[in-house]
Amino acid sequence: MLDLDDPRTPHVFAASSQLDLILDYCKRISLSGADGRRFMLEVIRPAFAALRWLAAHHFADVPHIADAIAKLKRQSDELAGLPLRDPAQLGRLPAQCPVCAGKPNPPSEYDPVGYCSTCLDVIMPALLRVRSCEAGFGTEAI
Repeated sequence: MLDLDDPRTPHVFAASSQLDLILDYCKRISLSGADGRRFMLEVIRPAFAALRWLAAHHFADVPHIADAIAKLKRQSDELAGLPLRDPAQLGRLPAQCPVCAGKPNPPSEYDPVGYCSTCLDVIMPALLRVRSCEAGFGTEAI
């Protein structure tokens, strides 16, 4: 559980907001075409800058956070660079993933963005690491 009296707590919430934005756009990337993927990588670029700033200014005593952020950025680039099998499948929610041909997770009340969970697995190791209490910002405690 997060200690609301800890001086880092506002910065943990700030990191959580940036990580949520990155995850949301990575979900969108998983079902987008090449142009959309490049566009969305540009959209999340400032979120990575914000995370690096938070790590340097408020979590400097946890140097491995910077490595986790760098790994998440590389894995986001990797996700966006996955080769499209069938660009014709693209649309609001394609019947199958344009990369792996898997069935996309449809939007829901709790997760309004459809995505391919198989392709999203590309970023999950680094995302979990940067969220963790031991190796990251500790946003998993929220």
